[in-house]
Amino acid sequence: MQTFDAERFVRAQAHIYDLALKSLEQGHIPSKWVAPHFPPRAVLPPQFRDEFALASAEEARAFLAHPLLGQRYRELVSKIVPLLIRSPTQVFGEDGAYTLNSSLALFSGVSDDPAIDTILHVWFDHRSILQT
Repeated sequence: MQTFDAERFVRAQAHIYDLALKSLEQGHIPSKWVAPHFPPRAVLPPQFRDEFALASAEEARAFLAHPLLGQRYRELVSKIVPLLIRSPTQVFGEDGAYTLNSSLALFSGVSDDPAIDTILHVWFDHRSILQT
């Protein structure tokens, strides 16, 4: 099994986390900032897969267990709940909403945070974009 590289996320978030948080609090986050904060599953189609994709539930657990990354993920997820009256594409853009759905589906299996399931249910009918 490959070792989880948390530093790639820490580096990517270093200069944009505060901006991403503020943007999300204002109701919109640029799609290009979604993957470093809401890592998608590595099984996404190639146009959505990037260096931030996680290969397994074990990597998702490691992400959440990281003291900085886990705290930031939970904080950003909590900022989405008040935005559920809007559509995910209004908040994240089309590509960002696709990435977010993948991330939430992955993390819902390894986290007990009820906000993740709430967002999946309200915005995505509790389905992963990869389900047929």
